[in-house]
Amino acid sequence: MRLAQQRNPTFKLSSSDVTKVHGWPAIELRGTQTILGRRIETHSVHLFRGGEYVFEALAPPGDFATADQQVLAPLLRSLRFRPL
Repeated sequence: MRLAQQRNPTFKLSSSDVTKVHGWPAIELRGTQTILGRRIETHSVHLFRGGEYVFEALAPPGDFATADQQVLAPLLRSLRFRPL
């Protein structure tokens, strides 16, 4: 959270969760931020598996549901990992 706000001071966290993605530990962050003067909704999933992988949906409020539900969610479901 602190790193997100350091990168973009306009970032405002609305929710966070410690979870798992396909059995691997993950942190999920949701919030809003301003990019180039436009309000943007954000949903990022930080997956920890031999390093950190970040998957993120960013979109204006009117388009965010599409980005989140039709792009990010299927992407996360499609992830497959080889054994470490």
